[in-house]
Amino acid sequence: MMLAEKQQVGRLDESLGPPHERSLTLWMLIYVASLSFTWFPHPDRPGFFVGLQMSDLVFLGLLGSFVVAGGMRWVRLKGWDYLVLAYIAGSLLSLFRVENPVAVEKQIVTSVYLALVYFTIGTLCVDEHRRSVAGRAIAGAAGILSLAGTVYVLAYLIFGLPPAPHALRDFVPYALPEPVPYLGQTMRLDLFFPTPELLGCYLTIGVAFALAFWMVGPPEFSAKYVALMLVLILVTEVFTFSHSWVGFACAATIACRQRGTGRLGLWIRRVLAAGTVALFIGVLFVSTFYIHDVEIDLRKVPAPDQPVDSHVLQKEEWPQITLSTTYGYLHYHVLKVLAWETFLGHPASGVGLGNFRPVSEAAYQEGRLSENCRRCEPHNTVLGQLAETGLLGGLPLLALWAWLFLDGWRLLRSSQGTESEWIARGCFAGLVGLFVNGLYTDVMNFRFLWVSMAVLRGLALSSQWTSAPRAQEATAQDASYAGAQASTTV
Repeated sequence: MMLAEKQQVGRLDESLGPPHERSLTLWMLIYVASLSFTWFPHPDRPGFFVGLQMSDLVFLGLLGSFVVAGGMRWVRLKGWDYLVLAYIAGSLLSLFRVENPVAVEKQIVTSVYLALVYFTIGTLCVDEHRRSVAGRAIAGAAGILSLAGTVYVLAYLIFGLPPAPHALRDFVPYALPEPVPYLGQTMRLDLFFPTPELLGCYLTIGVAFALAFWMVGPPEFSAKYVALMLVLILVTEVFTFSHSWVGFACAATIACRQRGTGRLGLWIRRVLAAGTVALFIGVLFVSTFYIHDVEIDLRKVPAPDQPVDSHVLQKEEWPQITLSTTYGYLHYHVLKVLAWETFLGHPASGVGLGNFRPVSEAAYQEGRLSENCRRCEPHNTVLGQLAETGLLGGLPLLALWAWLFLDGWRLLRSSQGTESEWIARGCFAGLVGLFVNGLYTDVMNFRFLWVSMAVLRGLALSSQWTSAPRAQEATAQDASYAGAQASTTV
């Protein structure tokens, strides 16, 4: 029975034949690599129908090849697939509260599209070769993009290269001078992405797969080239000057985690973990408060009348320090508060998927937000989902992430010492990093998030046939069958 089930899962490639197999792999490679370009429409460029971008058009070719090859017949719901459907269904049901039909159309198309990406690539990545192709494409595209970013940074620092004109924004790397709290006017890279935060999130996935490949991947490429790619990714990530630093650090810490328990490895893990926690606390503070002015007043006052400790030198006058701080809340914090208040006001189904901007507009009219954020999103994955879809979409989202973490950790542990270990490590580290970045932005519409989930899905589906107990059972059945055949022949 086990062997029959294993053969049934692999029958997709057998029925497709070499031409279809190569075509699907090539389409998947092109699609994953094209995610390094913009997918959201820029205000100056309306994009294609409902904001579709180049990578989405590439996916149509992948989907068409998948359907023609009969791939839809091999899509089977397993594990967290039900939570994915529950998350999408709960989000779409909230659309009944939306008054803008254009927004409804866009949200429906986006949800269906993400589900197709997940199930199509998740089915293809049951094959180990395609999982490897997808993982290398993510790391390689991030490295090539970071090469452009690093060159731009060096040209800016050495030659004072100005930002690229908006008319060329789709064709050349892009940076913009922008005020950053505490840092002032700073050059921030966003390259082909709409914002530096989105570029940083993409690099979070890229560094996870690149580091995993460097640590435990197959020795097919020279380690020095992968190390160079990691340096380029790090430089580009630093110059995003975004909240994604925290998720980037989390992904890097998990991806480079050593299996050994030596003293040096233990201390390295502790230092990386402590640095990541310190970075998280620091970014949390600077994204909540903006300290505008600090005044220190030093004066002398009469000594207190009550007795003091004998170790204190008593004088007629004591020094007194008065510290006065002028601070305000940043819009990141205000938006999260608005999202929570919106959820409390509409706990069942929220205000409707994609319908938070009227809330921020009303907050602007009340003076709670500034002009540049009068139509902003909540900048938080969970709070934004709760505000727009209530418990109807919020609970499936939390359940989905919980399952991803549990199954991702299980696959990471069970794949140690196998060829799939770097894939499991890259997926798990990248998803954890994106979840952390989800504290500062909504990550659920990121195409590369769903691709990473799909690769992990493919690994999970394949691991049910290659886990130790089942593999031993299959081997025993093979041996029994071979013995029976031999006795029959004799």
